[in-house]
Amino acid sequence: MARAQDGLRRLDDSPVQVRVSVETPVRIRRHFELRASELPLQKIELTRWTRHVHRIACARDLDCARADVDVEAVLAAFRPLLPELPVDPHKIRSAQVDLAVEKSGRLAYLHVHGDLQAALLLEVPFEADLDVRH
Repeated sequence: MARAQDGLRRLDDSPVQVRVSVETPVRIRRHFELRASELPLQKIELTRWTRHVHRIACARDLDCARADVDVEAVLAAFRPLLPELPVDPHKIRSAQVDLAVEKSGRLAYLHVHGDLQAALLLEVPFEADLDVRH
């Protein structure tokens, strides 16, 4: 997580793709292509917001990890920055992050996935991906 945290800062003005999807009865999908400098990457605190970190298998030239996300801490930090969303972010019940760092230390991707309470007892999966293009 510490390497990924540092890798976020190395993105400078790199092009990134941001994708968000929620599997509700009416599927919600958003896709944005931005420059890393347009995102509040300096506010992301991976080492504070994750627990149960462990390595996972991935491409040969990447170091990858998975961790549980402290959703409340993330929401508290990003609440003022979140645009109007078609779902209530406070309904997120669980989340994990998968990330990959290149051998050079540069972040390759950060994928958040979890479950969102959509109705009384219905939970649906969601994903939010940040992929760095080279």
